[in-house]
Amino acid sequence: MALIGALFAIWPVPHTISLRELLLFSSVVVAGYLYYRTSVHGSWWRELRAPLVLIVALTVWMLFVAVFISNETLWSLAELGGQWAKALVAFAIGGLAATALGRNAAAGARLLLWLCAILFIHIVVVDVDAIAMLFREERDFRVSGFTEGPDKANYLTNIGLALLLAESLVRLRRGARFLPVANWMLGAAFVAALFSFYAERIRNGIGVAMVMFICWAVLTISGPRRRLAHKWLYVVTVVSVCAVAVGLLAIAGTAKPGLGWWQFVATVPVALDTQSHKGWLNESKYGLPTLPDGSPVDSSAYLRIAWFKEGLALARENPWGVGFGRNAFGHAVTAKYGEPKGHSHSSFIDLLVGVGIPGIALWFGFLGSLAWLGLKRFRETCSVYSLVLFFVVVDFGTRMIVDSNVRDHMLQMFVFLVGLLGVLAARQSAAISSPRAR
Repeated sequence: MALIGALFAIWPVPHTISLRELLLFSSVVVAGYLYYRTSVHGSWWRELRAPLVLIVALTVWMLFVAVFISNETLWSLAELGGQWAKALVAFAIGGLAATALGRNAAAGARLLLWLCAILFIHIVVVDVDAIAMLFREERDFRVSGFTEGPDKANYLTNIGLALLLAESLVRLRRGARFLPVANWMLGAAFVAALFSFYAERIRNGIGVAMVMFICWAVLTISGPRRRLAHKWLYVVTVVSVCAVAVGLLAIAGTAKPGLGWWQFVATVPVALDTQSHKGWLNESKYGLPTLPDGSPVDSSAYLRIAWFKEGLALARENPWGVGFGRNAFGHAVTAKYGEPKGHSHSSFIDLLVGVGIPGIALWFGFLGSLAWLGLKRFRETCSVYSLVLFFVVVDFGTRMIVDSNVRDHMLQMFVFLVGLLGVLAARQSAAISSPRAR
């Protein structure tokens, strides 16, 4: 638990790669040893057959593309060794740790609580930094906390939000609690998390949070109403979700000072015309286009939309993929246009271009099987583990459409969490028996 806590805390901190790898190696050795000593077996493994088979098949397909299809075999193999192999180790750590600790329900709960505490320390640090800047009358800021950028900080905020949503829904359904905090403290944590969205000002993260809130509302409304503690609480829940959605939209509208939604909307048709405007290919060489009224485009929206469109075209031309890599999109662009590029700021596009249609299908199958496991076990046991698993998958899977997160520590943290939560959810065969929330 100490090793995993240290690893989880260090993962998002910049300039700690050597320490991360040391903790990764140490954690997998200790988790593997504990798994061997406990020798835990059971039919619950059947619940995990689908995601395990899919991730193994995806790994085999990635190697096949790198060796037999890619024109840059050495580059793709190096990326597999530096990126995917470490992610598989993180996945194994989560699963082995949950298996070793799973014999003692209290130990599994303590581990998840320890990870919760690390996430909320991050949220508090972000909020305190933002408040200090507001007191200094700074308005144009984006807070990074302990991470190397506001986008990296927002990844952690969204994971914290997933935990809060799961905890609140379990309390509504069962009148029981997992986190050892009163309802008013849970509400304060929600406020802190929402304020961190304002502090980080990452539109993609806000959009993903909206999707998570919508899923939460659907699960709340579709559940048996008799399990809700009071009828008035059901009404307040729906109204609160609507209020939060409006609030997030308001935050999104002010996420970038000086840019409005009208500018984003007007940028879309310009960005889709990738043949007339080449700024997406090389901004310094071709420059960014302007809107019909002469005003500047929303640069972030323009580049992301243009890259997304060109990525789909590249995938159509290379349906089997060009080789797995963080910058697969850039390698394909360079091969086609002769202009050097990096990643597409969309892991969906980078994966689609890199491992082709079969690879992206296997990846989404992996995510879908985990989300289905979370929902299924939640309906059966109403456990926090299964619901957090569902929200974490929704968060990461949605985020990869609009951001580059299937890489580096973001990928490692995600697969570690789904490995941990997937095993805990599959093992849990009884409903939560913790004390009633007060």
